[in-house]
Amino acid sequence: MSPSSRPRRRRTHAPQSIDRSTVWGDVFQVQSDNVEVRGDVVLATAPAPQHQAMLGWARALADSVRRQEADVRVRLLADDAAPKAADLQFQRADLELVRWRDDGGPGSGSLTTITDFYRSLHRGRLVVLGDAGAGKTVLVMQLLLDLLDAQEQVPDERGCGVPVRLSLPSFEDPRLASPEVPATTVAELLDEWIVRQISGEAHPLNRRQARQLVQAGWVLPILDGLDEMDPEGQDPTRALAVVRALNTPGHHAQQPVVVTCRTDLYRRLERSVGALTRRGEVPVLQDATAITVQPLDPDRVRQHLAYRFPARRPGAEVEDRWRPVTAHVAEHPGSPLARLLRETTAQYQRPGATYSETDVRQWLGTLARHLARDRQRGRSGTDFYAHQLWRVTGSRLPHVLSVVVQGVLTTLLVLLAWVQYHGNTGYWVPPYPAGRALLVAGVGVIGWVVVRSGRTAGRLRGLATSLLRGSSGRTRFLVAVGCLVVGLAISSAYGLWFSQGYGPRIGNAYGLAFVSVALIIAGEFAVAHRPAAVSRPSQLLRRALAFQVVLLACYGLAVSGAFGAANLAAYPWLSWTAFSDGAVFGLCVGLAIGIGRTCDSAWTLYAAAVVVLIARHQFPPRRLGPFLDWAYEAGLLRLSGIAIQFRHHALQDWISRDTTRPDTGR
Repeated sequence: MSPSSRPRRRRTHAPQSIDRSTVWGDVFQVQSDNVEVRGDVVLATAPAPQHQAMLGWARALADSVRRQEADVRVRLLADDAAPKAADLQFQRADLELVRWRDDGGPGSGSLTTITDFYRSLHRGRLVVLGDAGAGKTVLVMQLLLDLLDAQEQVPDERGCGVPVRLSLPSFEDPRLASPEVPATTVAELLDEWIVRQISGEAHPLNRRQARQLVQAGWVLPILDGLDEMDPEGQDPTRALAVVRALNTPGHHAQQPVVVTCRTDLYRRLERSVGALTRRGEVPVLQDATAITVQPLDPDRVRQHLAYRFPARRPGAEVEDRWRPVTAHVAEHPGSPLARLLRETTAQYQRPGATYSETDVRQWLGTLARHLARDRQRGRSGTDFYAHQLWRVTGSRLPHVLSVVVQGVLTTLLVLLAWVQYHGNTGYWVPPYPAGRALLVAGVGVIGWVVVRSGRTAGRLRGLATSLLRGSSGRTRFLVAVGCLVVGLAISSAYGLWFSQGYGPRIGNAYGLAFVSVALIIAGEFAVAHRPAAVSRPSQLLRRALAFQVVLLACYGLAVSGAFGAANLAAYPWLSWTAFSDGAVFGLCVGLAIGIGRTCDSAWTLYAAAVVVLIARHQFPPRRLGPFLDWAYEAGLLRLSGIAIQFRHHALQDWISRDTTRPDTGR
């Protein structure tokens, strides 16, 4: 938050010998031993190099958040030219929703003044209430972008509270459902969850950097969707656990935070008694100001339509096709059409559909009913992971299909390599122990593929050369070098063993050929990782597929080239024939090893699950990835890291009860 924007505050200068992060107006409680309080200003001291490093991390986080939120805003408003939301209005909420003290602020405001409203708060603790679809997310998104723009004007103070919007339904932990878990424990879980959300692939920070920013109070959490943490119709135990954590002294109490919640759920929290709350406990965010987003009036609806669809002829206010709509809204402000426009204008304009209603009901209904079954089994009823689509089938059929396909392919490759060996040497069984060991290893690869692909839950991996940068990159590089050294040692030992029967030249040549396998494994350790966030639902599946294809190609080509070169070195007088025979043998061996390394891949199991779901008529015979992208763009779904969620619990529950397309999953 920009200090220059906070009126009535006097800056206290720190000694020049120590570099400091200055936090204004008690907005941040910095959890550090190096803390100094002067009046209403909190100063967190740190050695100059550490402070500069944290400023750099905060700038990187702010830039990443700005890019992501700007993209989301364009998607919500369906306007990539000059996105502008309708000017939402809000009022201070009833005093009964405030405990101890409120946090100040005027009695009302709008989308254009939300940032000034927030800056007027004493502690920066704000609760944004409203009905479903009222525009709560749009309002806090505008606040976030405005705060980031203000920080950009004062880069020296930019580390002070980088606002980050986080989806609370993705805060999953079984302990949240128990009222007996201490609030301090939940507060620590919440901190660690925030650290995970702002590190890894989601943002350019590692865990250590993210943890230091969170512990120092340099992150302003905007917690979106408190009302969606618990299933509809059940006690709000998880939401209450989060509120307890935010009220915990020494952790989040008095720290700035923004929370969004439906008004009816927040009132339920305020009236919570009995087993859900403890004696003397505050069931709502204490020392916070609560505001309620108001429905758009007809004038603001017309203004937004005029901005979004301007007239093409002089004297008109809006496009001709929208004139009957604006006239109807003006004459009948309470009609169903007017209510619908108030909700959709506040939230988003849906892009044109490319799928039939039947297909949409079938896809979303299957997913919603799967989440409902997961909720009954004690799993998350909110998060769906595309790479674990096999769970939607409710059976082991995807695993069986994966075992059959990959087992058959591996067996064929081993047989082809065996036939190639026989054609070159005239032997079906190698005459020496080292050669027979290679044959046994081929059978072992087949067994590994069958067992591993039948038991895996779908291992998700992607490729990222950026992982080689920084301290973690150095660690990865050292591990890769270690793998290469171990592989070289094993290959040399095998070469010596091979030499006992085939002679030193042939033995060493074929022994060193296996260094190619060690080289690929080392590269895999260096750049393979589990994606932590994606910008589109289908991106996760594309990364999983790319990983599998690249790894198979690398194993096939590397081992093929290595055995071709080894055969040429062993039999130089055969020239091209020696190389081609060795290359064909190596290609079969390399691809078999590649399948062995990727048989637990998420994409293979995903593809098998799609086939099963289409065969059962639970999915239409169309590609799932593009549909998920469409539903995401249309605002039906949202992303939290790599988890796909329905945008609202009400939508999810309504679709799960829809019986237009019966779900045959178990």
